[in-house]
Amino acid sequence: MRVLLGQPIARGRVGIGPGPAVCYGYLTDGRDIRALRDGVRLAAQVLRSPEMAEVVADATIPAWVDAAADPGAEDAERWLRDRLATALHSCGTARMGAADDPDAVADAHGRVHGTTGLRIADASLVPVVPTRGTALLAVMLGERIAELIAQE
Repeated sequence: MRVLLGQPIARGRVGIGPGPAVCYGYLTDGRDIRALRDGVRLAAQVLRSPEMAEVVADATIPAWVDAAADPGAEDAERWLRDRLATALHSCGTARMGAADDPDAVADAHGRVHGTTGLRIADASLVPVVPTRGTALLAVMLGERIAELIAQE
């Protein structure tokens, strides 16, 4: 059983220059850690339920799941960090918004603020992480930006 954080609060960044160009920012917001910890505890309850007894012969459940919230917090965070995986549905690295928004990189037509002739037409424009994968969203954005270019 897997626990998924569909809409993380933490945000990563993409930069140009020395050092890592992409920093995903996984688990840099404590609310994300608490949400995953709560999700693992809920998954453990499901796995231990009488209804699952016929299909779950043995479940390896970390000891911190049964600890009180605070005493188990460090163990839970370490456990989560050791097992963290991603589907790499990155988005929002060049979010769209108004030119006066310091976090916005492009407008609603994909035009990059402060440049001429440069557009973005993929999921990097999305300012809010969607709860589903980004493949269809990226296709839709590409098609929409292409329509807008054709109209111009």
